[in-house]
Amino acid sequence: MSDQPTNDKKSRLTGFLLIVLSVSFLVLSVCFRRAGGTFFYNIHTYVFSANYLTYDVAHISRQLTALFRHIFTIYLKGYVFPVFIFLLPAIYLAGMGIGKIVKKNISLFSFLEDKRKEKLFLLIVCLISFVVIIVVHFLVLLDFPLVSDEYSYIFEADLIKSGKIYADSPPMPQFFKCANIVSDGKWYSKYTIGWPLLMMPGRLLSLTFVINALLAALSLVLIYLLCKEFFDRQSGALAVIILFFSPLFFLLAGTYFPHTASGFFILLLILSLLRIEKDGDWKYSFLSAISILFLLLVRPSEGGVLFMSLLPYIGYIIFKSRDRKEKLLKAIPFLAGFGLGILILLFVNRIQTGEPFLFAFVKYRSIEKWGFGSVRHTPLKGLWNFAYSSMRQSFWLFPFIGIGAIFGILRKRWKSVLFLFPIIGIIVFYFFYYSLGNLEFGARYYYPVFILAVPLCAGGLTWLEGKFRKKRWLPGSGFVPSFIVCCVLFVLTGILPALIPLIHRDYKTNKRVMKWIKNPPGTTGKSLIFIRDVPDMMTRVLTRNNWKYENQENLLALYLMPEENRELIKKFPGRKPYIIYFDYEKKWFSISPYPEKEDVNAADYIYAAINYKKSVFDEKKAERAFLKALEIEPENASIKFNLGFFYFETRQYDRGEKIFGDIIKKHPGYADAYYYLGRCLGESGKQKEAMEILMVFIRKFPGSSHLDKARDWVIYYR
Repeated sequence: MSDQPTNDKKSRLTGFLLIVLSVSFLVLSVCFRRAGGTFFYNIHTYVFSANYLTYDVAHISRQLTALFRHIFTIYLKGYVFPVFIFLLPAIYLAGMGIGKIVKKNISLFSFLEDKRKEKLFLLIVCLISFVVIIVVHFLVLLDFPLVSDEYSYIFEADLIKSGKIYADSPPMPQFFKCANIVSDGKWYSKYTIGWPLLMMPGRLLSLTFVINALLAALSLVLIYLLCKEFFDRQSGALAVIILFFSPLFFLLAGTYFPHTASGFFILLLILSLLRIEKDGDWKYSFLSAISILFLLLVRPSEGGVLFMSLLPYIGYIIFKSRDRKEKLLKAIPFLAGFGLGILILLFVNRIQTGEPFLFAFVKYRSIEKWGFGSVRHTPLKGLWNFAYSSMRQSFWLFPFIGIGAIFGILRKRWKSVLFLFPIIGIIVFYFFYYSLGNLEFGARYYYPVFILAVPLCAGGLTWLEGKFRKKRWLPGSGFVPSFIVCCVLFVLTGILPALIPLIHRDYKTNKRVMKWIKNPPGTTGKSLIFIRDVPDMMTRVLTRNNWKYENQENLLALYLMPEENRELIKKFPGRKPYIIYFDYEKKWFSISPYPEKEDVNAADYIYAAINYKKSVFDEKKAERAFLKALEIEPENASIKFNLGFFYFETRQYDRGEKIFGDIIKKHPGYADAYYYLGRCLGESGKQKEAMEILMVFIRKFPGSSHLDKARDWVIYYR
């Protein structure tokens, strides 16, 4: 009897020491995460897409392999090393320590057995998440639609608010091309109407930011109910914590992106299908119909993938039921919701684009299609995009979601197909899509994968705790509490202090630019402002106009060919014309009145050509502008090079060959002309001549930035 207090004292001391050791490991994990850098927190992700990285590269597989080694090293150092070498032991040691100090089983969420307390818990979770997202929206993201996608959705929401799905473009619509907005006589977003429709009440009340915050808060409730239905209450509470403390979740909810809405309807759909099977209430049949309908309208690709991946489960429910007729009847609303969604999309297409099967997304830029071959997309590039996105996503999420989801699948519940099939479907779909997106929060295309992996992860971790207890690998039930505490502290101290300031700085910088462009100093009265050039940016990103442009103080237009600019000015006699250009000495924008008598020079046509190519997507007009610049200064090597490079980019290699050939004859010191002459020759099938020119380039210009690529092309052509 006398040994018992001594043993308890020793056990508590051991537990205390284990917790101290756990804290040490946790501190090390945070330090190594912070030391791992902020590479994966950069939201400007287009430069890491396979297409960008392999542009003008001879050996694509070699290039991607070398880059993968480099990026994978960053991933190992910044995520795998701190999480699996230090954070994981910290969790285990804390669990051991808690078990030795607290002799009885710990049930953190036993209070959820009381229905009143369960409802209170969900209400508090909703309120806290709603407030946090609103704070993030205003203090971090500055209540500003930074990304053109966001502005495009807002543009369409304003149209819908006024009872329209398109407006008439201003006169000469090519001047008013804006990123992700179609302007061809009709003016509307390239995206489907689902998300603008949901945003519309917020636009009416001037509370647009509330919509995503509300959907995110409700998503936490849905994920709890889903886990409770599929696993148990403890898994539900754990899923809520995992979701809430994932930076991607609350940052994306603070934007105007539609992914939060997509995630909400995915969770609602799966919960509805589970309830249909369990109690067969008709209200869940109609909820499933509403979910698939809005999911299809908000993100048609994800709606289609979810529909196809859930059909086997629905078929199984019907097949195994004793009353197949009843289950079939209750599945009809789901099928009808999908069918109605398709009809609405086709109807909107018919009104906007004139053809039911022509989506505005394709109308905006016809080369952007799904599948290999579109925009030079290949299986290897799809693999790169997936690998990069997977590594990137790890830095934006609660730790161990992936491995926890694997344990969730190992629970061997056949209903896991409700999560697993859609996850596989989404991954396969984006494997065939060429882009990562220009500006990314985490890997936002894979948001549905994340939202579906969270319930599996929570269920897997609670199952794992049970296994630990059964095998006596951990005393008591301290695993889940230690997991929550250690991972939450890791997110709060290891991820957010590095991530939040970077995003805030990007938003602050870009908001300053766009605010200045929209209301530049020195303008008086109603103005027509031509945006001539923007460093490292396409001018179409800045031409953000309201569809009620007549009431707009400053109307923004692209700077095109001078004679066309004059014609546009005549269309707006009540507006004073200005030009915005970038002053490279001051490193900021300048504005000046549009000259009454224009002294046209070659540079004007060069800027017009660039705007036609990059913002209007009119290659014929771009070529015409380059040729007009050359007419003004026929011996200007820089103008010739710009024209030659245009021919190279548009795969008019014979024309490019002539231009670059002329440059090296008359301007033998123009290094890049040799390189692109060699490339044009090579792409035209003249490999021997290409090698000769590239060898001359290598010998003559050993300091050129194209040197390594030239060597690779010589080997390739050989």
